[in-house]
Amino acid sequence: ARVIVNRIWHHVFGQGLVPTADNFGRLGESPSHPELLDHLATEFRRKGWSIKWLIRHLVTSRTFQMDSRPSETAKERDPANRLLSHARIRRLTAENIRDAMLAASGRLSLENPGAGGRENPNSNRRSVYQQIRRNSLNPLLTIFDAPAPATCTGARSATNVPAQSLALLNNNFVHGLATALAQNAGGDSQAASIQSMFRAAFGRPPTKDELHLVQAYLNGADQQYADALKKRTHAETAIADARKQLADIVGPARKKILEARGKDDAPRQSLPRPAVHFDFTQSHKDQDGNTAKFLGSARLRKDGLHTKGGFAMTSALPFEIGEKTLCARVQLSNTHQRGGGVITLQTRSGADFDSIVFGEQSSGHWMCGSEFFRRTKPFGGPREDNAAKEPVHLAATYAQDGTITLYRNGQPYGQPYRTSLRKFTKGSAILAFGIRHGTRPDSRRTLDGRILEASLFTRALPADAVAALAGASNNYVDPTELLTALPPGQREQKAKLERSIQALEKQLAEAAPPAPSQANSLKDLALALFNMKEFIYLR
Repeated sequence: ARVIVNRIWHHVFGQGLVPTADNFGRLGESPSHPELLDHLATEFRRKGWSIKWLIRHLVTSRTFQMDSRPSETAKERDPANRLLSHARIRRLTAENIRDAMLAASGRLSLENPGAGGRENPNSNRRSVYQQIRRNSLNPLLTIFDAPAPATCTGARSATNVPAQSLALLNNNFVHGLATALAQNAGGDSQAASIQSMFRAAFGRPPTKDELHLVQAYLNGADQQYADALKKRTHAETAIADARKQLADIVGPARKKILEARGKDDAPRQSLPRPAVHFDFTQSHKDQDGNTAKFLGSARLRKDGLHTKGGFAMTSALPFEIGEKTLCARVQLSNTHQRGGGVITLQTRSGADFDSIVFGEQSSGHWMCGSEFFRRTKPFGGPREDNAAKEPVHLAATYAQDGTITLYRNGQPYGQPYRTSLRKFTKGSAILAFGIRHGTRPDSRRTLDGRILEASLFTRALPADAVAALAGASNNYVDPTELLTALPPGQREQKAKLERSIQALEKQLAEAAPPAPSQANSLKDLALALFNMKEFIYLR
């Protein structure tokens, strides 16, 4: 009875009557109020061991309702506040901080209370429903001292380190909540929006000094966004002009090459050269002689790699990979299977990956899979009905700005979307064929079908190159072939324009996003509110 009473006291007041909640023995600390502990334990038993009664009894006490400001005498005689002369200031737990941001932003979902499930880190439900996996913990919760699930933790640590502020300022999930808080700010004036955000975050309006400071900040931020937007517009115009000049240079040469292809003696279309390419109808080796290892029941036959119950994987790739294109020609055994991967670029453990998958989130549809769907969104493409009847060519391009585009038989599949780009360092990644991710056969991740060929390119291929690889077009012109067709003067001009476009695109990436300045500055204010002590500490 003493142990559970002490633990509940710890959670209500921030520290137990016995500070060492996990140790009531000789090596633990003595209780600060032994008679009170005995009295509460006795009453707890007399009330039928009712935890609800105990919590109500504690939070309606005068001790719980005291102010957190200590007197000068208390500061001098009891700096650790073991005698409970005032309330203890304490930081919220990791789950409380996440839930508080969800509540302030208006996104907190209270549907299906008590129902569990495999909630992903970006779920809008309370953090108590988060799935806990020891080898893949939520980084936002971990940085705020959420304990490792492999150990017993009666009293959590409550650190205060710079990484926590950096997480609140840079985490994509937090940015989404800050945007929602800014968008929900009511009122027709700037002052009314500020007051609305303060009430949502702190449960109180801002003081006069706070209101003046925030208004001064927002007005300065508005001007900064206006200047950045002006730079962005200038960069966009300059890029468009440079691309038009580039098209005027290469257009005639490209047209001449395409016209020559109609003649009998013209050279065949040159296709982009992949970094890795497997033709599984011919061999289990790639174009450089590197061998794919088969696991489970995967088998190589004359018509390709059959992956039911198994998959193939390469050794570590000896180069860095940022931008990329994953390509494969595949035929499914059926179109009602769920979650199998066609071609996957993953870390050696399989924990981090990018993959072309079938029917994982949405039955009968192609998707680009990633760990816990961090870079996965629906393309909105049509339902797949023919892949079980004949092979289809699939290609996923991952651009430097995070744009992912999926192609089916050389044509865009649905709409591209933008997320973050996953980069793989030299020697850290492998290719897998026939599994979504992992290093062991798993029926929930393996594909039931056959893969005819698969390729990896270390750049995001343009649409005409993808169409050429799929055999859907004869209009692709290789950059080397195009350069050869240009006279020396135009080659130099082309190179100069390409360098100019690259520099302008870098400048564009650093400029403010093209959104209303007021919304951006209010979002910055929301991030600042999330970082304030009043938000993450309980007084």
